[in-house]
Amino acid sequence: LQNVYSKLLISGEHYRYTAIELQFWASLLACIFQLPLLLYYVDIPLALSLTSKTLALLYIFNGFFYHIQAVAAFAIMAYISPITHSVANTIKRA
Repeated sequence: LQNVYSKLLISGEHYRYTAIELQFWASLLACIFQLPLLLYYVDIPLALSLTSKTLALLYIFNGFFYHIQAVAAFAIMAYISPITHSVANTIKRA
């Protein structure tokens, strides 16, 4: 479903979203939905005291490379069908 909707947004008639725009809006909505849960369930001072600088740097690298992977996936979606993308994603995870 996500692949089909992404394909519609990338190849829209009125406005065509770029891969960067799709990644931005998806990330913004994810933050909006997760922030209340984070504030409710996580003891932030304790988490900060237990997190080393190395681990924080690894989290930043992970986020950066995830962003690159997601932008690449949206960019590829402009050239292939959603079914092809889903099959390739399934094979990648197998």
